[in-house]
Amino acid sequence: MSSKFDRTKYKTIIKKNNLQQQDIVDKLYNEYNIEITLGGVKSWTRTTLNAQGEIFQPNIKTLNALADICNCSIQDFFSDADQKREQITLQEISKKPERYSKSLLSTLPSDLNDLLNYYQMLDEKDRKKYLDEIKQTAMSKISGN
Repeated sequence: MSSKFDRTKYKTIIKKNNLQQQDIVDKLYNEYNIEITLGGVKSWTRTTLNAQGEIFQPNIKTLNALADICNCSIQDFFSDADQKREQITLQEISKKPERYSKSLLSTLPSDLNDLLNYYQMLDEKDRKKYLDEIKQTAMSKISGN
């Protein structure tokens, strides 16, 4: 099954982000230098076909911008997003790692989340030092010392 732009998912994502169609036009132009008319944005929510007999949908550059604006994955705009959730591309993750790390970190216990946040503030030397101490303490507990 090939991925298809899902106008219903698009509308849900836009609504969840409290965006109007004019907001999309403005953000695409002002923040991403993508020129599109209000009619063009509206066409993404309709079943109207273009000259090639296809439903109007954003191009890949615009999809990247929309995902950034809505703080979601490009895949979220497609019909098979749920099935392909685990297949988010490395390129997308590396482009905006904080988008994914925040959602992952939110599932951790708060003390572990705090530990990771503090760990990120350390330089490489201190990270190694404290990681070695943690390993030694854990190994002592395991061995019963």
